Amino acid sequence: MFVRSKRSGQYEYLQVVHNERHDGRVQQRVVATLGRLDVLRESDQLDALLASCARFAEHSAVLSAQRQGRVSAAGKVRIGPPLVFQRLWEELGLPKVLGRLLDERKFGFDAERAIFLTVLHRLFAPGSDRAAEVWRERYAIAGADGLQLHHLYRAMAWLGEPLPEGQQAYATPFAPRCVKDLIEEALFAQTRDLFTSLELVFFDTTSIYIVADRGMISKDTIAKLQAVHRDVRYILGARLRAVQEIYEQVLSRPGRYREVYGPKQTSKDPSPLKVKEVWVADRRYVVCHNEDQAKKDAGDREAILAGLRDRLRQGAVALVGNKGYRKFLRTRAGGGFEIDEAKVAWEARFDGKWVLRTDTDLSPADCALRYKDLWMVEQSFRSCKSVLQTRPIYHRCDETIRGHVFCSFLALMLLKELLGRIERRGWKVEWERLRDDLDALEEITIHTAGRSFVVRSATEGVAGKAIQAAGVALGSAVRLLDDGPPLPPAGKRARSAKAVPC
Repeated sequence: MFVRSKRSGQYEYLQVVHNERHDGRVQQRVVATLGRLDVLRESDQLDALLASCARFAEHSAVLSAQRQGRVSAAGKVRIGPPLVFQRLWEELGLPKVLGRLLDERKFGFDAERAIFLTVLHRLFAPGSDRAAEVWRERYAIAGADGLQLHHLYRAMAWLGEPLPEGQQAYATPFAPRCVKDLIEEALFAQTRDLFTSLELVFFDTTSIYIVADRGMISKDTIAKLQAVHRDVRYILGARLRAVQEIYEQVLSRPGRYREVYGPKQTSKDPSPLKVKEVWVADRRYVVCHNEDQAKKDAGDREAILAGLRDRLRQGAVALVGNKGYRKFLRTRAGGGFEIDEAKVAWEARFDGKWVLRTDTDLSPADCALRYKDLWMVEQSFRSCKSVLQTRPIYHRCDETIRGHVFCSFLALMLLKELLGRIERRGWKVEWERLRDDLDALEEITIHTAGRSFVVRSATEGVAGKAIQAAGVALGSAVRLLDDGPPLPPAGKRARSAKAVPC
């Protein structure tokens, strides 16, 4: 429905027109003729009519007043982060899982809300729990209003609380089974179906600062993994230069490599890979070789040696302090330094190679491919430590430290879920930009004409993609908080009408 002008003879008339579709064609039907345009203007009847209609278009009036700065904001909260991630939190089943575990505990506060607040804070403004308590005051997080700092500490301690002795079966040698383990297991259980089985677990060790998996291959660790009651098999990365059995026997054994992937033809092809199996007594090793990496290693080393030869000709003694140079140097009998060709040849043995030790029945190729998938775990650690800024950790107790780190992994799970949904829709977004655009979505409370309204800001950038991917409906841009004084009557039809809140 719209207003148009229609000329008839020497006069122009104002009409209200409605578009209607008949037999596949749009036809215009005149609903009412308001009168001659010149008369309506001269008598101010047009302005009066528009003002009367505006009383029934509160949303437009409020938005217009707010944009023009004719009203002041009584309150402002950010809604983007909780709106999107609360939906994902619920759809992944976390409230139900936490609710079951919390059912027997009487905390006196909503621990599930405390955990969600900590996780959301980790996504948008990583920092300490003390910072999270202040941060949440600017966000519309349902159920978080009464939470205090000691509630967040208690929730973290509960997540990292060791389970009773009777529930410690299959605990790792490195840490006891805790409440967080029950949460992980429940999340896995609710996503599995009749055809899902647990065949492979990626395990990586890390500190808050370092990712390292090859430190796992020690006699003590392997003995514990091979304990009869564990009934597990392992694939471990070996330290080539540090283990005598590796560099003296495994890498020296003759044998043909089996090609898994050939040379890359396009940038999307997997990296070239060849493997061979080597047994030393009852210990099974898989030697892996990447020809592209071998060429790169050789080229990098040659660049170092070229620079080293040049510096040696200049008689530069200071180059000994350079670790890249120093490992290729030796002292000359007559004084000074020279390149140690034996060390150069030693390093060349490792070009493009990596070695696995395993007791599985998998083929050498499958062992190598499964181990390469470990990068996903390492990437998760890097994300938790960089994107989600898990450190610094101010907790001192093991329980609260475990809970603090676990919240980073819950945050990572939500982030992966959102980005996965966005990617499946064919969209490409960067988390940093998406985070900022979501954080800009606000609701502003304003008072005008004796009424209170909540006005939502427009979505910016890629925030709309996250909202769509999460399946959230934003609803109206203006919401009436209270009924306020009755609207004045506007004619016979208006007296019988009721104002409908949006």
